[in-house]
Amino acid sequence: LWRNDNLSSIPLDGSWDTISTGWFKYSFELADSNASITAIAASQNNVANRVYFELNDRKIFKLDSANIGNPIPVEITGGNMPAGGYVSGIAVDPRNADKLMVVFSNYSVYSLFYSEDAGATWKKVGGNLEQNSNGTGNGPSCRYASILPVEDGTIYLVSTSTGLFATDSLNIVQDSTRWIQQGASTIGNVVTVMTDVRQTDGFTAVATHGNGVFTTHYTRTWEITGIKEPAISGFDFNIYPNPASEYFYLEFDAKQNSQFQIIILDERGRTINELSHLSNAGMNNIRIETGKLIPGIYFCKVIGEGKTGMKKLVILK
Repeated sequence: LWRNDNLSSIPLDGSWDTISTGWFKYSFELADSNASITAIAASQNNVANRVYFELNDRKIFKLDSANIGNPIPVEITGGNMPAGGYVSGIAVDPRNADKLMVVFSNYSVYSLFYSEDAGATWKKVGGNLEQNSNGTGNGPSCRYASILPVEDGTIYLVSTSTGLFATDSLNIVQDSTRWIQQGASTIGNVVTVMTDVRQTDGFTAVATHGNGVFTTHYTRTWEITGIKEPAISGFDFNIYPNPASEYFYLEFDAKQNSQFQIIILDERGRTINELSHLSNAGMNNIRIETGKLIPGIYFCKVIGEGKTGMKKLVILK
């Protein structure tokens, strides 16, 4: 297990070997020295710098204060988890590091486990993705999970061997969670291997095996039913120059005179700068100073006219 204390220190000079800059290898020893890490996830809020990971011998660990020194991980494997199962995904709630979901990808074993207390206890949440309560039968192989906070709740996404499924409510008491297939007419029943979500605007990307990548935006829980289209579509704008140095220009076409919000986020999604702009109808061209930003990767988020857009911004000096 490795960490990097400052990704911004990696020089952006186009050299393939600069990724080696600034990495630290943890030196803790585990019982099985031959085991390798197959899944990993890190917390973002409330208990920052917590890392969860799993070894290929089915053991799950929690590592607190992972940002400093060489801390010792604590095993949190659930007693109700399948013996010899293979964990292919760990998802942490971005708002609460104590809440996480673990995905077992094997056929004929129970697939989804959820904890609200950092792994002290685990509940089954496979629901209708399992034919039988013990995981046997014709249920799909689950591959990956994501947890996405939205305006009115939380959306849980699971990639499976028969498509992408979602729910907004985990029934951890009776194990009767209802998972709803997503993109039945687009993604279909193909193997989905991974999802990635962006909390700031609900952007969701789904990778399939052999059928490409699909994207959408989730902003409210009712959108997983497929009854309505997402309420917010992307706002289109341009950034130039990009990479930038002391400033960049933000260019967009406004339908009418209206107020726009412009937010600069760092590579971890933290707000660095925020400003409001009263646009004129037609093409707008705004100069934004970046002299106080250190070199690195940022994101520019624009909100206006009921839409949200985001693009990557690279700062060089």
